[in-house]
Amino acid sequence: MGTPRLANQGEAYIIKQLAEFAGDKRVPTGLGAVMNGFAKALSDQDRRDVAAYLSSIDAKPQLSDLQALKESGQQIGEAYLGKVLVDYGVKDKVPACKSCHQYNGRGAFPMFPMIGQQRYVYLVNQLHNWRANAADIANGAYARTNDPVVGGAGMMRVVAKDLTDADILNVAAFLASAPATTVGNSRVPEQK
Repeated sequence: MGTPRLANQGEAYIIKQLAEFAGDKRVPTGLGAVMNGFAKALSDQDRRDVAAYLSSIDAKPQLSDLQALKESGQQIGEAYLGKVLVDYGVKDKVPACKSCHQYNGRGAFPMFPMIGQQRYVYLVNQLHNWRANAADIANGAYARTNDPVVGGAGMMRVVAKDLTDADILNVAAFLASAPATTVGNSRVPEQK
């Protein structure tokens, strides 16, 4: 369905997203279009309560079944190539995802959400949305523009504009199943 994993995503991040849905600063298409109406129906306190609840859920993620997605006709990237982009980026082109989102995309709250173990289709869609340019929008694409702005430019839009379609599929394939911990260190940082 292309929906995100919200459990333990980080309270401040969820509050920000709900406020931006309610204020029409983030207006998705497709199934996500319902979020604006849902968020508008919530008071500020309701949004804080929903965010606190979602952030408190300590559930094991249900990882995307990449083989099943592939068998259903979904194009799937190569996880090993995605790991290179996540860890190292591409010199003079794209910074490493872990520069902001930490090891295997486990998040750096409150500013940078957890993208590791996020759903594959959601990751692919969001990277395309961050990358959308004027021509894409003219052809009906949704452009996501609610990323943090540094030096007058949206951080994710600057990164995504240089990603190829293959890069997007590869990064999503890796992050969708990336372990949250390192060998020898099973502690996952607290997500507040």
